[in-house]
Amino acid sequence: MSFASRFWGTVGSVVDWSYVQDDEEVKQAKKMVESIDWDNKAITFRVTEGDILNDYKYFKMTIKATPKSDGEGSVVYWTMEYERMHEGVSHPEALLNLATKVSKDVDSHLTQGK
Repeated sequence: MSFASRFWGTVGSVVDWSYVQDDEEVKQAKKMVESIDWDNKAITFRVTEGDILNDYKYFKMTIKATPKSDGEGSVVYWTMEYERMHEGVSHPEALLNLATKVSKDVDSHLTQGK
């Protein structure tokens, strides 16, 4: 099994994530890997349990890395699909901010020492 498979899992794997958004308390999410497209460097998760489902009936995210044309690194895209429980629930900007922070942290880690 490759490192990527051990890290991300395989289709059908359930991944438990603990996260903090907007400096609030620790939240939990259980996500199932719906698809992995190694050729296009994309993975899709569907939230099956956790705090996110208090506000959203459905929440799915896709993470896709697209190599830069100069061959130096990639651009990462996060796509979030969701349905709010009701009109009073805001769109998940805090989760988008968290995704941006995670991407920057991963970039920093991967480029250390270069």
